Amino acid sequence: MDRKINIIIVSILLLLMPAVFVLAQTKKYTFPKVGDKIMNHTFSNLINEPREQVSINDYKGKWLILDFWGSYCSGCIASFPKLNELHYKFKSKVKIIAVGATSGTNERLDGDRKTKLLFDLNRNKYNLDFTAAFDSTAAYKYGANQVPHILIINPFGVVMSVTTKIDETIIKHYLNGGNPLHNSLIDSYRLYDVIRAYDFKVPLLTSGDLTQTGIDTTFFYRSLFVKWNKSMIQYQLLGFEGGINKSPDLLGRRAELFGFSLEEMIRLAYIKSTAFLTNEEIADSIYFKVVFETKNSDYVKPKNYEKLENCYAYSITGPLKSKVDANSILLGDLKNAFKISITTETRELPVWKIIVVNPDLIKRNRTKGQAKSISSINEFMGYNLTNWSIDDIRRNILHNSLYNRYGGEVFEIPHIVDETGIDYNLDLTIEGYYKDYDEIRKSLNNSGLDLVPGIKNYKCILVRDATPLNK
Repeated sequence: MDRKINIIIVSILLLLMPAVFVLAQTKKYTFPKVGDKIMNHTFSNLINEPREQVSINDYKGKWLILDFWGSYCSGCIASFPKLNELHYKFKSKVKIIAVGATSGTNERLDGDRKTKLLFDLNRNKYNLDFTAAFDSTAAYKYGANQVPHILIINPFGVVMSVTTKIDETIIKHYLNGGNPLHNSLIDSYRLYDVIRAYDFKVPLLTSGDLTQTGIDTTFFYRSLFVKWNKSMIQYQLLGFEGGINKSPDLLGRRAELFGFSLEEMIRLAYIKSTAFLTNEEIADSIYFKVVFETKNSDYVKPKNYEKLENCYAYSITGPLKSKVDANSILLGDLKNAFKISITTETRELPVWKIIVVNPDLIKRNRTKGQAKSISSINEFMGYNLTNWSIDDIRRNILHNSLYNRYGGEVFEIPHIVDETGIDYNLDLTIEGYYKDYDEIRKSLNNSGLDLVPGIKNYKCILVRDATPLNK
């Protein structure tokens, strides 16, 4: 694959991210906190707004929601239909403005243009009627370092919430005079302070101070699990092989993790990855979900940092031979602490299948042998592919088409398996909004292919209750 193709594939993969850092904060503007008076700002690049310009101050006397999003945020885009419902339900009391932000300032105008084009495509498809503004300077001004980033502002211009989500229950809470709710974005900023303050020289739940039996860091070997809490660093791996974050070796004697679910810890211990997308190579050999056959339903609850559910911290101190050794010890400790067995077995599991529905049509798309290439159609409306294998199409194109179907939750998209039997490359045009399954499927049908849900035997990590020793 040449460098040009590599760049395009990387660009596609970046679209997988549900939330990314988009703008660096500077000292010029400060992150608005709950209780702050919102700074005024004038928006001029607008859709679904009769006026050419609107400002924050125009909405004093009315609740205002600023929902910052970006073209690279699948979850943001998937939320548009629900945001539209909120607009219709509360428009007499609440003004909603979706603020499209780009990934930087040097190419801001072109980025705003592309973001506006993407919104327009979704507006036409879903009949969106809420106001949208395209203004990266506003994202910079209000500290929208990551998206989604939502400001809820009361009729007096005071910030009541800085968060990542909005729904009917939250809006009703504020309309009924409720106090500020938990603000997940404030917690995400707090994490930077926690990380800076965390002492990596001492193990979890120790201080290096003298206790009634001696200094609490003098033990030779220790491993422990604790429930994660908000005073700890979050979603960090230290001293393990694999994972989302780089894992520095803690002097070869310690490994720790913070803010992971049981399922994530099992994956880390077993396959050295806390999570993976189903278009990655590892997905060819193992199912993306851990299968639980346990009596304890708490094991499969979603991780929830706000409610502190299914979030754990783990620490191992001892003569670790390597990072892989830390993963192996974690596996044994998981079995003992949670009284479970962890194996790999084959199960019938949900997948998506790419199949041939018209052999004559697909044969017409057999490649003519030109150099491999890809070009987009009208930015977001599909691709012209030259000399692409079914495997490349499966990983890099069809995976995208399922985003909206799974609400932008990219780690929830099941595996796509190739059942076409095609052993040659294709010259193929796939037309339609690249994240819309129905449009992409229609285009596939026109070429003799289909993408359908199905069941397939797949190797998976299987968790059962451990058998008691006396049985």
